Amino acid sequence: MKFIQEFVKPPIFEDEQKTHQAYLLNIILWTLVFVPIPYLIYVLTSQPAYAFRAWMQTLFGETVNVVLLYIMRRGKVRTASLIQTSAFWLFFTVTAFTSSGVQDEAYLFGYPIVILIVGLLLGTRAATLTTALSLISGLGMVYAHNLGWIETQTERPELLTWVIS
Repeated sequence: MKFIQEFVKPPIFEDEQKTHQAYLLNIILWTLVFVPIPYLIYVLTSQPAYAFRAWMQTLFGETVNVVLLYIMRRGKVRTASLIQTSAFWLFFTVTAFTSSGVQDEAYLFGYPIVILIVGLLLGTRAATLTTALSLISGLGMVYAHNLGWIETQTERPELLTWVIS
């Protein structure tokens, strides 16, 4: 049990800010290592037609997170944080654009989560930039919806959802 605790504990650096950032990133990365496991089990047992997709998603996610844990432990905490938050933002952007746009959960819940994590890991300026990119992306989704490129199943106007966001 002691080995596991040592293995998953965050690194400690001379810089207190870097140690705190590594602590937060460590929690996020280890959570992301374990989250795909129940998903994979669910798909394999109840949705076997999607097994290949689930395996690919899980293997990709696990590989990325393990690499980021390694980068973080080597002292490149900011680099690992930038990669992780950028990957999150891109994931939610692609998911929303290829689904229901600003009406999609990826936009409605994903972007606020990313903005929060960016703020915690990278600071206020990075969170402000991420907020601006998210709003611009959302406006692009509204535009794509108006052109008929994105279809939604809701009665709410897309522009209203974007304005509220």
